[in-house]
Amino acid sequence: MPNIGNLSRYATKAHAHRVLGNFGKALDELGRALRRPDLEEEKLIVGLLTKAQMELGERLYPETKEKFDVWMDDVLSNDPESAERMKGVGKAWYTSC
Repeated sequence: MPNIGNLSRYATKAHAHRVLGNFGKALDELGRALRRPDLEEEKLIVGLLTKAQMELGERLYPETKEKFDVWMDDVLSNDPESAERMKGVGKAWYTSC
């Protein structure tokens, strides 16, 4: 069961960073949230992280599992900064589509 206070705290900080144009900091904040045992399966955080990654890369959300896998592979292979951020993130991000 996620701690609602922690969930809200991370989501709010990430949103503030996005609004200010600090996408890297927003992604870092969401990655930290998904490394927490109480939030690692939290779909809201996964959705926010994926949306922020899409905006940063100016990509459209993949609509199928196959397209998601290609997109995820692209993020992890061709974007070293994103790959580093994703280390230790719970399995929810990897299975979100």
